[in-house]
Amino acid sequence: MDANRTKGRRGPQTLPPVALGASADVGARGTSPGVDAALDVLRPMSGEQKRAMIRVAAYRCFSEGGYHNTTVDKICESLGISKGSFYWYYSGKQAVFTSILEDWAETVEREMEKQFADAVKGANPFVALTEALTMEVRRGRHIMYIWLEFLSQAGRLPYVREGLASFHQRIRAVIVRVLAPIFPADLSQKDREALGTVILAAFMGLVSQELIDPNTAGATDAIRSFMVTLRHLVGSHVGPTAVC
Repeated sequence: MDANRTKGRRGPQTLPPVALGASADVGARGTSPGVDAALDVLRPMSGEQKRAMIRVAAYRCFSEGGYHNTTVDKICESLGISKGSFYWYYSGKQAVFTSILEDWAETVEREMEKQFADAVKGANPFVALTEALTMEVRRGRHIMYIWLEFLSQAGRLPYVREGLASFHQRIRAVIVRVLAPIFPADLSQKDREALGTVILAAFMGLVSQELIDPNTAGATDAIRSFMVTLRHLVGSHVGPTAVC
């Protein structure tokens, strides 16, 4: 391919993920100039970038067609790649699903550590935590539909159940870690873990209810009320009373 065509096209992040999913084997079938441009960008991408693009495509397919109806063929078709290219990076649909959950867990852990760790160290930790939680609600709205789809498969597919269980365990653990500074010193580890479990369950339930009944089950308002209650439960030693 003419080197002049690729000059200056070293930034794959500037194109939509699906546009970056084409591979050289597509060109063998004949492509349009637009696809050729995408191929130029794809070739210098790292293996992890290509894996991430397949994850994005799989996530979209799961969202649009459901987990059960999504096949490797459909994922490849959405990207314009061959099955051989897909299997170079993933062993199958199950592997992509697991990778999506791991990526979610890493992202949520990183964002929670970043947002919540600073929040609990401030003068009014419950106010800051409330604002951080409302930000998480916005993230939750984007992924909840596909999350519910995954949950619907957990009863019949052991690896889906195991993947979701691992995700929940990681998020519960980070909740306990970031809230540790505001827990009473004499609160047992078992009770801390129980609080983490309830907080995660309440959060997911609130977002789910809001999706179904946004007029009477607003997650943000409920979270604000809950945080006021939680503040009273853990005691007044965390700082001056503040309205969340």
